Amino acid sequence: MEQGETPKQTIVREAFEEIGLDIDPDLGTVVSVTAKNFQNPELIYRDVSLFFVVKDFEGEPVNKETRLHDKMEWFDVNSLPSPIIPVVGYGIRQYVQGKSYGDFNDV
Repeated sequence: MEQGETPKQTIVREAFEEIGLDIDPDLGTVVSVTAKNFQNPELIYRDVSLFFVVKDFEGEPVNKETRLHDKMEWFDVNSLPSPIIPVVGYGIRQYVQGKSYGDFNDV
């Protein structure tokens, strides 16, 4: 998040910067995260992840961050790709199950 931004403003800005879409997201679910740090597994990472849902958008998705992403693909929420970042898969499953909150613990 940039200085002065709300989480919703951040996701709107990031969606446009990274894939060129104008969106109006709604909060889908909140996940409390406890996981090992990727660079140093001895450290425990604690955070809150907000999962936003976009049901409609304007524009055509384009990979504007080619230095970060090789390609973009659409996936059905019930057929997610593998591998997937564990907390991302968890958050999506929480939303699909109609849960507004979940505790993700990967320690």
